Order: sequence, then structure tokens, then C-alpha cells
Amino acid sequence: MPTAFITGATSGIGRVTALTLAQQGWQIVAGGRPSAASEALLTEINSINGGAAWLDLDLSDLRSVEAAAAAYRAQGWSLDALILNAGVGGYRGVTAQGFEWAFGVNHLAHFWLTMELMSVIKAQPAARVVTVASRAHRMAPLGMDYTRVLGPTRSRTGAYEYAMSKLANILFNQALARRLAGSPAVCFALHPGVIASGFWRHAPGWFQGMLGWLPLKTSEEGARTTLHCVLQAKPAESGYYFSDCRVTQPLPVARSVEAAETLWAKSLEFCKGE
Repeated sequence: MPTAFITGATSGIGRVTALTLAQQGWQIVAGGRPSAASEALLTEINSINGGAAWLDLDLSDLRSVEAAAAAYRAQGWSLDALILNAGVGGYRGVTAQGFEWAFGVNHLAHFWLTMELMSVIKAQPAARVVTVASRAHRMAPLGMDYTRVLGPTRSRTGAYEYAMSKLANILFNQALARRLAGSPAVCFALHPGVIASGFWRHAPGWFQGMLGWLPLKTSEEGARTTLHCVLQAKPAESGYYFSDCRVTQPLPVARSVEAAETLWAKSLEFCKGE
């Protein structure tokens, strides 16, 4: 039974991804904060194939990320797909280690989770790391502004910080592909579409109203590209960015090797507390 570790699996496209893979015979390890939704997810997956497990994981705290990864390794589970799906938008704040909320949760925690599980990833015959990014990275055309990743969210809506965190997702995927080269593991990033959900519920009402004019996808439609990357994307496409189940070009800044390597170095520095 192949195993997928999914963050943010209790709602939206993460839940659809988890249930679809369970229906195809996958064991699902879901990571997040325990809730009624997590209990419901585990019950539903177990009714499908009996292959559900839960790991406590708070993506706003790097120490929690380390503990979850250690628990995963201790269980001896395989890791055929690490699906970095969880994300926040419109929430203003600061993480436990002092990073801007969107950058810390959407990028840094997932970066560190991947690093902490790298030995497991590389030990598999053909592991995949799939990062749910976003077309919203286009709102950060000038690249990463590292003066804004430390301390609380500065913008009123959190949209600019969210855009930078999604740019970081794509840059991370690009840099990760180079580090996985020569191993059986591959990685992909993707834009799922703008999903009809309460994702931006913490943003001001006027901003949510603006988003209402965008064409929206259902969670089922949005999960298709994630599932494509897990099940169908070609190994030769490792490091690429997908939308609507096809390789798509992100902004030039998201394709910059220099920007990706700078992000990688800074992310290591941030996570190690150096």
C-alpha cells in the first residue's frame, strides 16, 4: 500500500486529494491540528481502506514540524508522496519563531518538513514531493523581499505576503529538483485554481468581495492538478510548475536559479536559527 503524507487534508482540495488516493488504495497520513474535521476524515478513510493515520502538526511552529517528522520516521512508514497542501491567506500575524505568518506557514514549515523527511524520501523507489503553490505568485513580480518575512504581516489584506509565500513555494520546488537529481525522487509545484472556499475568510470583507468576481473552481476540480502531479506527471518534469494538469511557465523571477538558491540558503538559516 503506497503512503501519502498530506498537510491540510481536513478540508478543500486537501480532503478531496486524501479521499481520492484512499479510494485508489493509498494509506493516508494526515498532518494538522486535531479537530472534529480530522476525526471525520480519519473515519471516512478507514471506512474506505482502513489506512488512515494522524500526526499532530502545527505549521506555525517549527518545533512542531520537527516533532511530526520525528514521529513519522519512528513509525517506519514509507513515503511515496509528500503533499504540501496546507496554506493560509489573509491571516495577519507572526509564527512561533517570529516569521511573517504566510511565509512561515506556507513556505518555511513545508520546507523544513521536507528537510526533516529527506532521508525517508530518498529511501523510496520513486517518491514524489508535491507543493501546492498558486498563480498568486504573480503579485510578487519583483521577487522575495526578505525585509518582510521577519515580524508581523504589514499589508492590510495579507495578499502581498501570501503572494511572496507562493513565489517561495515555486522557488523551493525548483531548488529541490536539483537536490533530488540522481535519486529516484521527483518534485512538482502547482496552481490548483481559485477555489470556492473560505480560504480568505480572515481578509477584510471588501477584499473577499473582490475575489468573488474571479472564476471559481470546486474543490474536486482544484484537486485534479494535485492528483495529476502525484499519479501522472512524468519524472522528466521534476521541478516544473503545473496548472490545469499541464506544465505552465511561472513568472521569470520564479524560474531564477539565483533566487531559488538564495531562498534555500536563507530558509536553512531561518529554520536552524543561525
